Amino acid sequence: MFGLILGLMLAVAIVNALRPKQEQPAVQEGNTPTTEEGVKLCKVYGTVWIKEPSLIAFKKMGTIPIRSKGGKK
Repeated sequence: MFGLILGLMLAVAIVNALRPKQEQPAVQEGNTPTTEEGVKLCKVYGTVWIKEPSLIAFKKMGTIPIRSKGGKK
């Protein structure tokens, strides 16, 4: 019985050692549209089709690490 368990543990260890490692995904940068200087900004009220959208502001979004110290702030 003990030999069977030991053999299974050894087989699992060998399979895990031979398994290909996964690569971490690369950080992606967002491609944001830019506006031209002097272009009139339009205000849209309701649902309409916009032929030339313009970007007024952009905030770089990312991940914020979660920190926990086990207490209230």
